[in-house]
Amino acid sequence: MRYQTILLAAAVGLFAFETGATARWISDRADGGVDVARPMVGVGVAETLPKDVIAVRKRFVLKGAPASARAKVTGLGFYRLLVNGADVDPTRMMMPGWTNPGWRVLYDEYDVARWLREGTNEVRILLAPGYSDDMNPWTWRWMRPKRAWMEMEVADGDAPRRIVTDGTWELTDDLPFVSASIYHGETYDATRGGNARWRPVVELADDSLRLEPNEGPAVRLFDPIRPVKVIRCPYGRLILDFGVNRAGVVELRAKLPRGARVILRHAEEISGDRLDTRTQKEARQTDVFIAAGTGEAETYRPRFTYHGFRYVEVEGLPADQAKAENFTGWGVSADVREKATFRCSDETLNWLWDTARRSMRSNFVSYPSDCCIRHERTPCLMDSQAYEDTAFQVYDVRAFYSKWLYDAARYERAVDPRIGNNDNPDWASDPITLSGRFLTYLAATNLAVREYAELKRAAESFAARSPDGLWEKGFGDWCSPAGWDFFDPALVNSAFLVEAYRTMAHLAEVKGERADAARFADLRRKAHAAFLRKHYDPKTHVFGAGRQVCYILPLALGLVPEGDVPAVVANLRRRLVGTDGGHIGTGIYGTRYFGDVLMDHGLGDEWLAAMTRKDFPGFGFMRASGATSLWEQWTRDGEMNSHNHAMFAGAVSCFFTHLAGIRPAADGYSRVLVKPCFPKGLDSVE
Repeated sequence: MRYQTILLAAAVGLFAFETGATARWISDRADGGVDVARPMVGVGVAETLPKDVIAVRKRFVLKGAPASARAKVTGLGFYRLLVNGADVDPTRMMMPGWTNPGWRVLYDEYDVARWLREGTNEVRILLAPGYSDDMNPWTWRWMRPKRAWMEMEVADGDAPRRIVTDGTWELTDDLPFVSASIYHGETYDATRGGNARWRPVVELADDSLRLEPNEGPAVRLFDPIRPVKVIRCPYGRLILDFGVNRAGVVELRAKLPRGARVILRHAEEISGDRLDTRTQKEARQTDVFIAAGTGEAETYRPRFTYHGFRYVEVEGLPADQAKAENFTGWGVSADVREKATFRCSDETLNWLWDTARRSMRSNFVSYPSDCCIRHERTPCLMDSQAYEDTAFQVYDVRAFYSKWLYDAARYERAVDPRIGNNDNPDWASDPITLSGRFLTYLAATNLAVREYAELKRAAESFAARSPDGLWEKGFGDWCSPAGWDFFDPALVNSAFLVEAYRTMAHLAEVKGERADAARFADLRRKAHAAFLRKHYDPKTHVFGAGRQVCYILPLALGLVPEGDVPAVVANLRRRLVGTDGGHIGTGIYGTRYFGDVLMDHGLGDEWLAAMTRKDFPGFGFMRASGATSLWEQWTRDGEMNSHNHAMFAGAVSCFFTHLAGIRPAADGYSRVLVKPCFPKGLDSVE
């Protein structure tokens, strides 16, 4: 009798796709109730969740080849969908997109008909930790057991049927994927998984996770390249130089004996014949491949991690396989189309164009990350705000920033208040300014006002916390040449407070909220007046401490009294050419507006000279030091200094608006102002 019951249960499992079946979350263990999906202070949080990779599967029978089949699927942390052994989207990485799972979990939809067949079929979902408890605690993380969810609609001649995740699925952890970590790397043992042991899944009753379709672009592999150099080291290893520093993974193809262990260690820099791993901090960035020994060349490419690197140290590869052609470096980035080109007669500016693009692409995942190398890779509203103008000009980022806007508009109110700097205008006004950019560049009114309620809440929060219209703390002009410190935080944040109110008044007008528009315009006037009283000396025409950013931001944001503009510009020139010796003296925000302000006010020659100087600090110094992506700091070394940060890419915006002179004079370029600048020494711009 018991044997018959088992057969009946198996049959039910094989054919369980009744119309109207409801998908459930399934896992390898019961939910322990640990749910900390918001930022936490400190990096010393104990890692309690396993870093293994599991698979869940469902077998079912179709009467014929399906006319159509679509699957909605997601997982927490990362997932991959396989149908009859085929990965349905092999170039895609890091699914699903990053979110706060307390608010929403994104699912993806695939057309899977081509992989299904008459007879027995199998759907399998691989699950890796993803943004798990080893993710930097300054951001949202998934702090509960791995789980999967799927709904598949199949039409195979009869009425449409549904295959859904439920308690009839099976799971195994006997896979070639041994472990995975977004920072530390992936271990893949090709000798495993041949006779996997399957057991029942745990069906989870939790329906609190809100599922939404993924509106953002997929994160994909792109632009495969070969090493440009192979360095053979005296200690029996080799170092591959891929020529450029970017985010990605390395694919290995080699003929190896069974059990051969090949270790790939990634880094941005080298020192002699060894990797220099200082910029990656605690992130180990190490992938391990253990060969099956098939007698033929085997291919391995990581699926559940990515790295920031130019150099890869290889250990364990036989001498006859240590060839450049056995390695391929893949870029990893959100799938955003490039829509602009730039070339000019100055090679340092051309280098900056190429380097800024590479740095942005390296930090476009399902959110704009701060860096792709160390134990952060976190969503950074401040960094994003600094280069969004450039991103809109260079790439088709409508879908990318639409997805980011939803998250960013809610990020600040989910931050642990002990963190301290993440609720100030230089950080938390990004959703407001980003919404304004949807108008400026795309005239996308629906996107600009979609999060209006959240934007208004944030602006009202600023007003409640700063009734006098001033702000005292924040990051300020982060990462100036003077060092890794908070420079002019009060001036910078007070200036961005005025700008946030200005943008909110415009958004309110567009939405037809006249009372709100009047209120935010009034808040802007009061904050502007307070800014001038606090930070401007009308007798000397000096702003704040008199650093470059102290003049640049007020000029860029229209905060200088009209009649005083020439005197303020003269002070800026004296600071640049005199005190700072003709060098860039700005950090994250001053650098963004450096070119705009100088070329707007007749200082194009001084701008070009500062941009191309080869001595410290400046972009010319970065180039002369061999950089192929933008550094976090102007100096090569530092306490926190990734060598692939996108924030200084904001300096490239002026290539379009001032060198080429193409500026939107009305939302969406419905009117265009053409006003190019012609610095001496620059012969051509395309």
